[in-house]
Amino acid sequence: MRLPYPAKLATLGSYVGRGRWTKKPSYRPDAPLVVLRALVASKVALFQATLGQRMDKTRLAERIGLTERAVERLVDLDRSSPVGQVESALRELDRLTRAC
Repeated sequence: MRLPYPAKLATLGSYVGRGRWTKKPSYRPDAPLVVLRALVASKVALFQATLGQRMDKTRLAERIGLTERAVERLVDLDRSSPVGQVESALRELDRLTRAC
């Protein structure tokens, strides 16, 4: 079944909303490619990075100087966010990864 872009976005949003990623997507050469908008792809990357480092929103907020609510908005796929803030959060997580 082929889902329109908003449905695919809702599916990704449900993973983020539950705070977990069920599995890594599989690749099939015959499957249609889903191309995400840059902001959505950045938010998904941020969400996956926080899960990979077991970092909660409170700690991330402290690290990047935002409120916890602002961090929640950074990973909310239904909200617009300044790309610079998402990039700053990703840079901070990358810096933490390199330090370990």
